Amino acid sequence: MGDVSFSQIGGSVVLLMVLSWLLMALYLHLHLLIPEEVPRRRRIPILWLLYGAALVGAILNLLRVLPLQSYYIALFLGLVGSLGILIYRALRPITQAGRAGALLMLTGIGVSMLPGILLWLAPRLFDPFYTPESIVTILVTLPIPLLPFFYIYALYKHRLGEQEVRANRALSHYTFFVLFSTFFMFVFVVAAQWINVSATVYGFALAFSAGYVLLAFSLRGPYNRLMERLAYGVYYDPETIVQAFANEIPRALTPMGLADVLRKQVLPTMMVRQSALFWLKGEDASPVLLYQENIAVAADALAAEHLEGVVAEAGRFLLEGLPQPLQWVRLVIPIRLDERLVGLWLFGSRDPDDFYPHRDISLLTTLANQVGVALEIARLFDIERERAAELERINLELRRTLR
Repeated sequence: MGDVSFSQIGGSVVLLMVLSWLLMALYLHLHLLIPEEVPRRRRIPILWLLYGAALVGAILNLLRVLPLQSYYIALFLGLVGSLGILIYRALRPITQAGRAGALLMLTGIGVSMLPGILLWLAPRLFDPFYTPESIVTILVTLPIPLLPFFYIYALYKHRLGEQEVRANRALSHYTFFVLFSTFFMFVFVVAAQWINVSATVYGFALAFSAGYVLLAFSLRGPYNRLMERLAYGVYYDPETIVQAFANEIPRALTPMGLADVLRKQVLPTMMVRQSALFWLKGEDASPVLLYQENIAVAADALAAEHLEGVVAEAGRFLLEGLPQPLQWVRLVIPIRLDERLVGLWLFGSRDPDDFYPHRDISLLTTLANQVGVALEIARLFDIERERAAELERINLELRRTLR
């Protein structure tokens, strides 16, 4: 917005005052709506109070009842109030999805402001005449785009589809670079104050830089896991889940045994609360419900008139769910064997925000391929067991005949 024009050309001082008070109300209004709306009956009185206070403040400022520079207080109240609302949303959320969004937004605020605090404001506390170098100015400016980036990602990650994983990686790489560069510069400047000999400074700089670069390789993995936990509310190693499930398949010789492994061991790891597994059995592919978790699935949920529509929506996150009676479904994973559809795996709500990102869809698709093989093994095992029972029956009849 700039500063007040000394000549007050075009009424710039008036415009600045009015906009500052209006922005205070707009900032607070925005954070009453995101990451989740405050109930309307509670929000409306607050909004009347906000905009009323902004109008009164602007008028008093224009009439010089308040000091001329009081519009800075309005901006400060808007920023601090918005931060306070987000912190409250993170600590006392209406829903877990709101908490996840608030944490992402707070992270964006923290990462975008941290370089300025460490490299610009902190040195001025110890040296009033401190003048930042040009590289410091660059590092302080680089994180600014992260603030809207985090806000947009928190609000629209459910709608990004396959691009969500790219947005998450870009966010992770960008923030790691910003934080790593900031701490490098901060630690380097502080530590360099202890060294006064010029030759020693160069040796210190070389050793410190080499060590810091090596440290980046060891920190990159943990930082990625931290960002995934922040974005999705949970972190797990897909390879570990796939391997653990593969180890359990030989023990699950019946479809119900397989369903128990999925329901009790795999899905809790991914914090899935609602799910159901259908086996399309026999030549007519009649659906058989193997399990249902925290949801009552209608007997005709996968009737012939619904099946084609359900399969058409497979493999992508469904923000609005499916038509009744499967409105609770947020993800459909087809189970195939040799390109033949042998089952459908339906997923509903999960912690923290019912969202299934692309990496989870890929993992569940891999597991579904193993489920297809396991169901086929179970089917063949049933056939062999029936044959063995039939042979035993024939053998008994022959013995009776020979007697």
